[in-house]
Amino acid sequence: MKLSPLNLQDQLPRPTRRFPLLPILDVALILLFFGLFQSGFVVAPGLSLELPRTAGEPVDHAARFRILTVEEVEGSELLIFEGRVLNLAGLERLLPTLEKPTRDEVLLIRLDRRVSLETLVRISEVARDAGFERIHLAAESAPAAAAPF
Repeated sequence: MKLSPLNLQDQLPRPTRRFPLLPILDVALILLFFGLFQSGFVVAPGLSLELPRTAGEPVDHAARFRILTVEEVEGSELLIFEGRVLNLAGLERLLPTLEKPTRDEVLLIRLDRRVSLETLVRISEVARDAGFERIHLAAESAPAAAAPF
């Protein structure tokens, strides 16, 4: 094509070499999402517990235990603490009125297997606010199913 006599070469749009920014930005965002979901930045909700190192860890016999029994009766939790039958609100009122526990006193919580985790967490918060530094959990294992033969 002869465009030079009329100087039409200058009128044609010049092909520009541009960097394809939008596709690279898309790929970068996708990689960012994969990186965030694979990393530890996404925090799982919940309560962090320090578990004992062995299953048969001996019980501290020098400690003085105060026993709280928690059972579920007809859909609500029943708490028995030092001979008193309470609900959770009653325990929240009772524990602060008692004398502050010493460092060697431990709250032993005996649980029924139907007691909810929410109830256990609320009891441990009430016990911590009352001054207990250590809590021991005790639960009976589920009864073994009878063999079908």
